[in-house]
Amino acid sequence: MAIEILEKKDSTVLEDNQLLCVLTNQPKKISAKENNLQSVILMLNEEYGFDLDDMERDFTIVYTDYETDKPKKQKLELQKV
Repeated sequence: MAIEILEKKDSTVLEDNQLLCVLTNQPKKISAKENNLQSVILMLNEEYGFDLDDMERDFTIVYTDYETDKPKKQKLELQKV
């Protein structure tokens, strides 16, 4: 899997303040939050065996609020505690 990722990186030119997202192969601005997210993605893949194709960035859950019976959306984000 890591060899596959390295091959994809060779075709993209990055700015000094960018990194290549392991999951989407898209350039992202370097930040503590982004570095942490990339680390979690790699850990889930390499240590726990989750396939990268089974993961998604900026995932939104759609559910029905039991009190109002209306559909709602909740975006899942990585938060620094």
